[in-house]
Amino acid sequence: MMINFLVSSHISSHKKHAEKLIKSLLKCGVKNDQILVVVGGAEFEQTIRKNNITYAYVNHNSYDHTGLIYLLESNNTNPWWWVLHDTTEVGSNFLNLIAKRGCTHDHIAIGDEGWLNMGLFSLKFITECKNYILSLKNCSKLRAILSERVYPKLTESSSYCGRHGFSFLAHRDVYGDGVIRRVIYYPEIDLYKYQSFYIEKKETLEYLRSQELGPKNYLSTSM
Repeated sequence: MMINFLVSSHISSHKKHAEKLIKSLLKCGVKNDQILVVVGGAEFEQTIRKNNITYAYVNHNSYDHTGLIYLLESNNTNPWWWVLHDTTEVGSNFLNLIAKRGCTHDHIAIGDEGWLNMGLFSLKFITECKNYILSLKNCSKLRAILSERVYPKLTESSSYCGRHGFSFLAHRDVYGDGVIRRVIYYPEIDLYKYQSFYIEKKETLEYLRSQELGPKNYLSTSM
């Protein structure tokens, strides 16, 4: 079964963030024409092909859901999508590991709780969730955060990693942009997540306070 790879990105960062991810996908064996990068926050909507990779620029920013919204609004017909944030990178075994697992469920989240809104989605499942997904168009950052763990509740879902199937490796400036990110590694799928929004960070706590959301409430909904 052919799996395509859907990357949600943003006009302000896609040249640095998404390109690092794309290089790692190609290196592990993903074909150029299997990759779709949806770039939110663009002034003009357009779709271009570069090195046989499709870049769709859209005029909304819906965080984790930007790519899924594009699939629905463009009437895409590819049956399976592996959804990724642009602030991720995959190792050399990523493709083999997810291929070995196969397409056993309409949704396979990264972890049991469905954090980060990444993983395998069937087009059937995406279509069934159309009203919910489209309601997230131009959502706030807070709503994007609170949406985590919803998708596994909408179908008979599975996961690649257990609840504790990850490790924190370091805190570092991954992209050379002055932003310290927490490096999370998922060994069962050989995937790295570079997280800028985490509870130990001063800016995160300040944002949560501005939204009247305490750390305990945040931790109950997100990693």
